This record gives sequence, C-alpha cells and structure tokens, in this order.
Amino acid sequence: MTHLNSQLPPLENRESHFSDLYAKYFLPIYESAVKSQFKGVDGINIDVRVLKNPNEIGSIVLLPGRTESHLKYAETIFDLYHSGFSIFTFDARGQGHSGRMLSNSEIGYVEHYDDYVADLHTFMTTIVEPQQGHNLYFLAHSMGAAIGALYILKYQPPLRGVIFSSPLLHINFGPAPYPLIYAFIRAKCALGLSEKFVQFPGNINVDTYGSDLTRSAARLTQYRSVLRNHPELRLGMPSNNWIRRSIEATAFLQKDRNLKNIKYPLLLLEAGDDSVLDVTANRSFEGFGSWMIKASFPGAFHDLFIERDDIRTKALRMMYLFMKETATP
Repeated sequence: MTHLNSQLPPLENRESHFSDLYAKYFLPIYESAVKSQFKGVDGINIDVRVLKNPNEIGSIVLLPGRTESHLKYAETIFDLYHSGFSIFTFDARGQGHSGRMLSNSEIGYVEHYDDYVADLHTFMTTIVEPQQGHNLYFLAHSMGAAIGALYILKYQPPLRGVIFSSPLLHINFGPAPYPLIYAFIRAKCALGLSEKFVQFPGNINVDTYGSDLTRSAARLTQYRSVLRNHPELRLGMPSNNWIRRSIEATAFLQKDRNLKNIKYPLLLLEAGDDSVLDVTANRSFEGFGSWMIKASFPGAFHDLFIERDDIRTKALRMMYLFMKETATP
C-alpha cells in the first residue's frame, strides 16, 4: 500500500523540509477530522477525532502512548488516510485534550488501568462500531498497546489484526530490581503520595522533551513547537499511582502467558535502542496464540512514528504489508 495520490509527499526524504510539509499537508488533514467527546469513567471528558475515508479499504483505531495527544500523530494520520484508511482515535484520560484528574494538570495519573480499558470500550461501542469498515485494526503505541492488549483480552473485538509499536510491558528502571521498585512505589502510595510526581522536578521541560524518544531532530523540533504553542497538551512525569498501576497491568499481561490469548494476527514493531522500556519483555509474545511478525529496527529510539525517515519508512511499509496480507476484499 502506498499513497493513492502520487502528487503527495513520499515517505522518504521528509526531514529536510519537515516544517513545510507539516504545515501544508499533515496538520490540515489532522484538523479536518471530526471532533467530539464522550464521558469516560467518573465523568472525565475524553477527546475524540474521527477521519472517515470515502474510499476506505479499512479502519484503524489509533491508541497513543503516555504523555501523547493524537496531534502528535498528524503525519501518521496523513499517511494512513492517503493509503486508504479511516482513522478513529482519542486522547487517554489525564493527557492530551482529554480531562485531567488532578489540580496539577502535568502529573500523569490514572486510578486504575481498568479506567483506560472502560474508556476504550465506550469509544468502541459508541463511536467506532457504528462507523467502522470491514477491515478493522488496532494501531497502538507503548501505553496504548498495554491498554489495547487488556481490552482485547477482555472483549475480543472483531479485528483483522493488531499492530503494537514499542508495547509497554516492562518500564526501564535501570539496575534496580523490579520487585523492589514495586514495593517502594506501593509504600509511597500507602503513605498518601499516590497523586505526587514519582520524582522531581516533575513538570515537563519542553526544550529537552523527547531526547530519548527519537533521533529525528526535525520531527522532535516540530513537536516541541506544538507543546510550546499548546500548553494544555503538556504532561510531565507520572505519578506514583500511575507507576504502580502500570506495573500491575503489565505483570498481568505477562502472567501465565496471557498474551497468547490474543487470537488475532499481530505485527510487533520493536525499537532496537529503546531506553524507555526493557525490550526483552517482548519475549512474552513467544508462543503467541495466532501468527505474529516481529520487526526490530536497530538504531531506533522509542517512538518509531516520529523517528528518522529511513526507520519510519521501513516501519510504515512493514505495517502496510501486514494489513494487506490480513485484510479481506
């Protein structure tokens, strides 16, 4: 699958004039999406974007990662749309354009991961299912992949396939033993520090944001500009409770090889130089219940969809090939 219109910018060689492409092509397509909201758990407003393709060959539910808004995916939404897909996406509770739960809006917080899953269920049943095409895929990055996996295991939605990019299965805490980290975080929560930053300073520094996420200076510069111009999108360090619930959720996914119960074809996109996550946890997919392709990208940092042109192009082409092989006419 390639862009259906040959006059549109190809995947290659975008970084040298990325800001011009962003303003001329990527942002206008993103802004043309239909905006809406729904009430999530506890009445939190969840911000939605839907971009229907009149000539769709499939539909994609895009689930961003922690700290991210769907606005970060403007370029990827452009590419997917012009390759024939409709896109359904929303900002997770506590980040992006969606409602925040704490007075300090930059603290990454969730009460329970089940809240993320319940919000996704509302999104699927009230927004996606009434409009989706016959080839439906999850495209989920990092935290979005953890949420997507939990949702799949609970609800078994009618998907043609699943694409996980840098799935959150094991946060990289460095040399400290994981059980010790979990015990320490639980103790902090028991002391009434659930809603506090896990470490200080916790608020985002826009000038240094993303240095561990991508080696693409052009794409990172553009997204830092977005954060400067849209302070409402900023999210800093996670809270103690977010760390606790993430450890618990990812432990469940790996327990008793629960991931093997995902019964759809899976494309796993792995960043070879990911420092945010411990990628060895991806071995949890071994013995997967359906067929799986794992594509690892040497030299790639955590965010493959805002990586350098050469890496990002390979990732998208792998994704297009996967969807072509799994789609029905």
